[in-house]
Amino acid sequence: MESVLRSVLVYFVLFLIFRISGKRTLNEATPFGLILIFLISSSVAEVLKGEDKSSTNGIIQAFTLAIIHMGFAILKARNKRAAKIIDDVPTLIVKDGNKFEQRMKEARICEEDLLVAARQQKVTHISDIKYAIIEIDGSICIIPKEK
Repeated sequence: MESVLRSVLVYFVLFLIFRISGKRTLNEATPFGLILIFLISSSVAEVLKGEDKSSTNGIIQAFTLAIIHMGFAILKARNKRAAKIIDDVPTLIVKDGNKFEQRMKEARICEEDLLVAARQQKVTHISDIKYAIIEIDGSICIIPKEK
C-alpha cells in the first residue's frame, strides 16, 4: 500500500511542477503524458536493474500510475472544466497583427520565439499574422492573414 501512496504523491507533485513551469517547457508533449512516461519508466527501472527485491512493487507502482492516468483521461473527457485545469487551454497571443504582450509575458514567449514560429510558416512580419496561438503542448501555431 505504501508504494501506491508514494506513486500517487509523486504523480501529483510532478503534475504541479509541469503545470507551473508553463507550456513552453513541454514543447510537443502534455504534462499528462510526460508524467506517466517518466514515472512508469522510473518505477519499472528498479525492477529491471534488480535493485528492488520485489518485482511486485515496481509492477504495482506502474499499474497505479496507469490507473491514475486513465482516471484523469476519463475525467477530462467528461468534464470540460477539469480538462482546462489538467491540460490548460490554448492561448491567443496575436490577433490581426497585434500582439497581446501580457499573455506573451505570462507564457514566457518573447518576440523572437514568435518570429521563429512565423518564419516556419513562411510569414516574415508580425503584421502578416491573423492569429498566433500557444497550443497546450507549448508549440506556437501561426495562422497567416489572407493576401
